[in-house]
Amino acid sequence: MQNLRLIPFFVVPTRIGGVGVEYRIGGAEAYYHLVHGLMDFSVIEGNRVLKKMFFANVDEAAELLGAV
Repeated sequence: MQNLRLIPFFVVPTRIGGVGVEYRIGGAEAYYHLVHGLMDFSVIEGNRVLKKMFFANVDEAAELLGAV
């Protein structure tokens, strides 16, 4: 994320022991959820889910955010 010069809006622990990270880009919110080795990425605008995907390697995270 450093290359994109984005700072997380918040980073919080999840109820099931993982971590949630949110970025706000324009009118959209991009979320990463990292829980017990599972990683997913969601982009939400208003009440609509624009993108939802799972990824296996944390190195893929920046590429996903760059597509928002």
